[in-house]
Amino acid sequence: MATTMPMMSMRNARQRESKMEHVPVKSSNIVSVAYDPLTAAMEIKFANGGLYRMTEVMPTDHHALIHADSVGSHFAKHIRGKFPTEKVA
Repeated sequence: MATTMPMMSMRNARQRESKMEHVPVKSSNIVSVAYDPLTAAMEIKFANGGLYRMTEVMPTDHHALIHADSVGSHFAKHIRGKFPTEKVA
């Protein structure tokens, strides 16, 4: 017999799934970054498996991150703690 989730839980689970296209980056800590200019949301997937979504991110912030000489250092100095963030996975 299949286990079913309550309707509210299923809706929340779908909303939390990533629909953005992730681009791999060269970093020992960060695996990939995705950005949606329509919602100003950016997702970062970490090497430890964590996936975080930040909101209110300007396109210039995303661009600077993915083109930084050190993606991990740029994240630590310019991204972490600067935007509303939620853990997705």
